[in-house]
Amino acid sequence: MAITVVGSVAFDTVTTPSGRRERMLAGAGTYFALSASFFTDVRVIAVVGEDFTEKEEAVFKARNIDTRGVERAEGKSFFWEGQYLENLNEARAGERYEIDSMYPEFLREAKRHNNTAALLSFQWALEAEKSHARLFSEAIAVLESGWLIAARNFYVCTACGYTSETPESERCPTCNLPWEKFEIVR
Repeated sequence: MAITVVGSVAFDTVTTPSGRRERMLAGAGTYFALSASFFTDVRVIAVVGEDFTEKEEAVFKARNIDTRGVERAEGKSFFWEGQYLENLNEARAGERYEIDSMYPEFLREAKRHNNTAALLSFQWALEAEKSHARLFSEAIAVLESGWLIAARNFYVCTACGYTSETPESERCPTCNLPWEKFEIVR
């Protein structure tokens, strides 16, 4: 069964205590399409600006996502910028919203439509958001305590986004991807 994703394909600039990443490919449509592509054929429908290049489209093509529904409009693509250095509480609140409201609603809709691929993708995303919320809470506690900790590596599952500070097992606890497929982020 194929999935059609209608959502934002955007650019984000994010500043964190670890650094800054400018104009990275982002947006709910992007994240959902990439996640769903591990399970089924995906077609994405979105409007992007003239700054959406073949480089960004190649990210979708690498996962065999049909981008014929991506319309290019005059001007720039949607852009969001956030600084998590000073507003980690806001970032954690965003994760809580996704955990408590957004993904449960997505799961209800997927269940209502009997879409097992979407159900699995949303369950994985929900588990990833739980790990993100936990890490934001830990970062806030460290900052509030006044203690400094050494920079450390994080291990991010390239299939579902599950994040951990340590290799926990040979496979991702959420999606079962082999640990060697995780990306190390410092």
